[in-house]
Amino acid sequence: MKPLITLYAVMALLLCTPQVIAETLITVTYTHDEADEKNVVALRYEHAPRLTQVVKDAMLHTDVIANAEPQPIYWLGSALYDISTQRLFQQKQTNILNLLKTQYEDIDKPNNIKALKSLSSWVANNQFLERQFIPLDYDAIRLKNELDPLLAGKYLLALESKPQDILVLGAIF
Repeated sequence: MKPLITLYAVMALLLCTPQVIAETLITVTYTHDEADEKNVVALRYEHAPRLTQVVKDAMLHTDVIANAEPQPIYWLGSALYDISTQRLFQQKQTNILNLLKTQYEDIDKPNNIKALKSLSSWVANNQFLERQFIPLDYDAIRLKNELDPLLAGKYLLALESKPQDILVLGAIF
């Protein structure tokens, strides 16, 4: 009788425990040519995948999303971003734009106003997310467990080909 009661208790516990299935969505962008044309593919996982699995799946899809012969991935320029931080950064972006607007209303130098308006335009036209500072090189993350975390939630994996130009920011002419 005692084993039967224990069995019923275990079954009741299993049936009453909510099953949590956390879907992970990884949006992969791949820049593959001189025109900085970005192609996008979405990877969905029922359970949190390891970074190695995500990078491996993304590399398999570069042939599909490149629509041509894919360029080698430039791992130093590639990045993983946490999409859940988008609202926080949108609020910060709004605050910075408001601060810049008050700054160029108070300045009487035309060149400084022009530079601040240019900076405001750049800030307004870009999207900001929190970057996860972990290496994405497949060989590095495959060989060290501490570089291969579980990814749960929504992420943007930006795979870049080697750039042909340099972005310089600031009040420059």
